[in-house]
Amino acid sequence: MKTPITQRIAAKYAGQKIGLYGGSFNPFHDGHMHVAEHALKRLPIDELWFLISPGNPQKDGMHMASLKKRMKRARKTTHANGHMQVTNIEKKLGTRFSVDTINHLQRGMPKTEFAWIMGADNLATFHTWMRWQDIARAIPIAIFDRPGYGWAGLKSNFCLRYDKNQVTPEKIFNSGRPAWTFVTIPRHPANATEIRARKALKKLKMADSNKT
Repeated sequence: MKTPITQRIAAKYAGQKIGLYGGSFNPFHDGHMHVAEHALKRLPIDELWFLISPGNPQKDGMHMASLKKRMKRARKTTHANGHMQVTNIEKKLGTRFSVDTINHLQRGMPKTEFAWIMGADNLATFHTWMRWQDIARAIPIAIFDRPGYGWAGLKSNFCLRYDKNQVTPEKIFNSGRPAWTFVTIPRHPANATEIRARKALKKLKMADSNKT
């Protein structure tokens, strides 16, 4: 069933292939851009959409910046690339889980093909996502290497369960479902958790200096 938001854009993206890169992006950093740029190079997609989540069900919301701030930072970083879109479509759709977002988009935009994009750091816990096997059956998945996660991710429940469904990046859309690919790229050190930790430490130091 089409929702107002998908109905408005369905015709525009008919016949196109879109990579969906979901996450909290708290904060958006160069590592995210690194994955996105390589996704556009290595996968047969026309555009990449950053799905900025209103709130990540698997992460503590206490340390989450506002959606507005996260959107603003992402748009500032990506504005020069016409093949990247930053969207809060999950908020507009009212979806909380990735599987529901995917279902809405596929039903509302049946003439558009989608692929799910994620970093290798998500592989180890992918089997804890809501209806993760439904995601695998619904949409091809492209996993991009991340420092410290590649080998562990390839031993994950997801990879073991769908070992025979691994394909090359260029065949991700024409290999049936499930289909997934692991894309080896130059590793980028940026990490959102470490960035937040550095910011928190900086604030503490500033607070201490103000007391003296």
